[in-house]
Amino acid sequence: MNSNLQLATRVNSAELANFSPFQYLDPSFYTLRDYFGCFLRGVSCGLILNAPVILLGIVSPSLLIGMFPCIAGISCLLGVIFVAVASSFRSGFLDQLSRGGVAAFLTYEDVNLPASHAFELCLAAAMQIRSALIVQSQECQRICVRVKSVPDRTIVIRLDSLRKGKTRISIDCVKHWNPIQAKLVRQLFGRKFEQLFLRVDDGQNAELIAKTADFIKETPNWDYMYEGFKPPTKQLASVR
Repeated sequence: MNSNLQLATRVNSAELANFSPFQYLDPSFYTLRDYFGCFLRGVSCGLILNAPVILLGIVSPSLLIGMFPCIAGISCLLGVIFVAVASSFRSGFLDQLSRGGVAAFLTYEDVNLPASHAFELCLAAAMQIRSALIVQSQECQRICVRVKSVPDRTIVIRLDSLRKGKTRISIDCVKHWNPIQAKLVRQLFGRKFEQLFLRVDDGQNAELIAKTADFIKETPNWDYMYEGFKPPTKQLASVR
């Protein structure tokens, strides 16, 4: 259990955030305030880039007055670029959703197994993925799997007991960013757009979700003792 607690720090909070694709389709979910926030952050970056000129303007006000149109133009341009980038990821999300459905971002599988057995099944599903390492596990609750790629991916498998002998398994997949990258994206674009940045890609997220779900669906009568599955043989691996 101690190793699990240590490894938990290797997974960013954004990777573990519950994702509800349908709310991103709600016209009222993204408001003018969200886009205006991106614009202001872009303007702020423009002012930071022009900080040397602004500092010189304190010494020479005439220089600041002369350069003000340029400073304002660059700052506003960056604000527009930030809004355009955020909008493009939302459009990309809608496009992937129209082509692959909700399952391209999040899928559920109900199995007729108690949570303890379903957990072992999920471990086996994770281990059959090439270049995958389990970086976090909470027995009968959650498994996080890091898959080597460019960038790396994190598959998050959650388990919820529906009733005695039945478990719902949810499978999500996101890009993995280090803490500095994750914080930077969150600060520049906000949490709503951050979730789309993590998920809109070339289709690899959807492929990993489908591969994990297929393994679970193809083994409805899972018995890890019979299948020869031994959880201890695959050690939890820490990542940088």
